[in-house]
Amino acid sequence: MTAPTAADVAHRVLAGPGDRVADTSSPSGTRPS
Repeated sequence: MTAPTAADVAHRVLAGPGDRVADTSSPSGTRPS
């Protein structure tokens, strides 16, 4: 993914910067931009 999808944006907004639940594909715990 080179650009965030609507679901990704919504997830970021809902989860906030403290999200550590989803996006297990990234070692930092957040989706790459």
